[in-house]
Amino acid sequence: MTQRRDWLIHHPLLRKYLPLVHEDLASVYSRDLQKWLIIAPIIGLTTGLATTGIAIIILNKLWPVVLACFLHHTWTIVPCMVAAFAVTGLIMQLLTSDPDEHSTEEIIRSYHEHQGDIDMRPFLPKLLAAITTVGFGGSAALEGPSIYGGGAIGSWLWTTMSRFHLDERDRRIMLICGAAAGMSAVFRAPLTGIVFALEMPYRDDLAHEALVPSLIASVVSFVTLSAFLGATPLFDFVGARTFALHDLYWCALLGLLVGLVAMAFVVTFRRTRTFFVRWPVPHWVKLTTGGLLTALCGLGFLAIYHGSLVHDPELIAQHRAAAHVQRIQAGRHHFHARGGRRERDVCAAVSHRRSAGHRVRAVAGAQPQSGPLCGCGHGLVHRGGL
Repeated sequence: MTQRRDWLIHHPLLRKYLPLVHEDLASVYSRDLQKWLIIAPIIGLTTGLATTGIAIIILNKLWPVVLACFLHHTWTIVPCMVAAFAVTGLIMQLLTSDPDEHSTEEIIRSYHEHQGDIDMRPFLPKLLAAITTVGFGGSAALEGPSIYGGGAIGSWLWTTMSRFHLDERDRRIMLICGAAAGMSAVFRAPLTGIVFALEMPYRDDLAHEALVPSLIASVVSFVTLSAFLGATPLFDFVGARTFALHDLYWCALLGLLVGLVAMAFVVTFRRTRTFFVRWPVPHWVKLTTGGLLTALCGLGFLAIYHGSLVHDPELIAQHRAAAHVQRIQAGRHHFHARGGRRERDVCAAVSHRRSAGHRVRAVAGAQPQSGPLCGCGHGLVHRGGL
């Protein structure tokens, strides 16, 4: 036994590759964690306050008024959305260097090509454009401005913390920290924000060097937003201690159907956006066209569902989705892309798959919470690569 152990320890392959593994792990995890115990909470607090401000402006102030106007005076949908999208297009065209680059793309490009450095000059104009877009019903949710805002805040804070002797690698970590903090705050799900932000820069890998700082920043950001808006989840699922065996079969079928639908949605979405990005007209014209198509989509759903898009407008102000909103979000998100401005289409996928989950659960007679929960999960897995 001793001889076999000695042979294993002194095996040529083990002696050759063990130092390489040790070197790789050391390069990843040999950082001063003490500084991140100070920096990460600052990123989380700042991002949480910024996300809270945007959420209050849109969800508590602007969107409830706009939604009530749309529901009581449907003729205002077209002019209001066209005007809002035109304003958004002018903001992006005149005050940003690349109006066709959306938030997630800028974060990824900054991470790989600019060592986490983000140009802060268009920061406020882009957030204003997000308010005029989402506040008038143009996008599915706030994940785009939250990811961009958090990433930009993390990059900017790097320039103000010279006393910590930060290097370029630390700036990239702070960029991911901010993006994770923004995502976890807006979805009120810290673990989701962490995993999403860590996998965002790569297709088949994770930015694992940012794991611990992102964990701290995400929790602080979530707590900050919860202190103002509460910690109620976006989707309220009834907890279940057990699942029936046939639930697994129906969930597997749901995963297959959702995967096929998601593939068609993503391909159509990207090709439509590529066409309009290449359209040789001013950006505000693209956005105005997108606003018109989105408004017509809304009118179409109003006609189909006899003038009722939501059961209770207050649910929208409280960040809760109703059944008809789930049906319209995928459509309006797709038409919004035709204007050339696009946020990451996670919310469209989640909302659409949750609705599909309800349908499959109704057919299968499965546990009430299993259908929508698995639908959301499959939508995230397909779209985000989780």
